[in-house]
Amino acid sequence: MVFTKREQNLGIGVGALIALGAFWYFLVTPYFDRRALIAEQQKDTENKLQDAKILFKKQRQLRDVWAKMRAGGLKSDPSEADSQVQHALRDWSQECGLNKLSVKQERNTAERNFIAMSFHLTGSGSQAAVAKLLWDIETAPAPMRVDEVQLSPQKEGVDDLQLQLTLSALCLNPEAEKTVKSDQPRAAGASDSKGDPL
Repeated sequence: MVFTKREQNLGIGVGALIALGAFWYFLVTPYFDRRALIAEQQKDTENKLQDAKILFKKQRQLRDVWAKMRAGGLKSDPSEADSQVQHALRDWSQECGLNKLSVKQERNTAERNFIAMSFHLTGSGSQAAVAKLLWDIETAPAPMRVDEVQLSPQKEGVDDLQLQLTLSALCLNPEAEKTVKSDQPRAAGASDSKGDPL
């Protein structure tokens, strides 16, 4: 069977179209799909890297805060922490000039690796004395904060205020510390004998 010139040209055109379609379907489309996927993965990796950098920076800052808290008197024994807070409050109150001071521990609440200790303080003094006491508590190196303050004048027109203050302080939870230490993996080749350091 002999094809005319027109039929041959038509056959070549159809063949070229089929070849071009196959080329586009099997090579070009997968290439662009793969390229888009790689670009998306690269963007995702860059975002994760940025998040990791922020996390490491925050970790360095928090390490400094943690070191200051430990150096400033974060205790691991609740009775020591109670004594520390009570002494500090009494010292600050005397420096500020507060009178009729009463400090009482109210309750302890375990929160993760810490124990939150609540204290109630009452006293009387001038507005400047109360402000100084609040400043001393908020800027103390030991981890404590003011939760509630109530002020009422003792006499009208006199700078003499009755102060009721609730504050909380933190100490390490001894039980949580034991768990953390026991969960830490031992160094390879470390001896089990009591005399050998870990």
